[in-house]
Amino acid sequence: MKQLYLKLHTRLKKRCNRLSLRQRKFIVCGLIGIYLICLLSMVTGVFRLSDRKKEEKILRETVDSPIHIDSLREPRYFQKQYMIHNLNQT
Repeated sequence: MKQLYLKLHTRLKKRCNRLSLRQRKFIVCGLIGIYLICLLSMVTGVFRLSDRKKEEKILRETVDSPIHIDSLREPRYFQKQYMIHNLNQT
């Protein structure tokens, strides 16, 4: 494992040394940009926690509410069954 790491390290170092100064600056600026984007997304995630808590509360209320028999099937189905049942009794 150590030999593989050393081979990759030397190969990467050789390729970086072949780059021009302008290309190196471009790569460094690109990595800084990616770092800033990740940082900003993490920071904005902290401010969005209050919104998530509200959404979680609404979700918990919905999930914890009792299930009604009417909510399992379409209302039309019950109307048909009711009509069939009542017509058969008469």
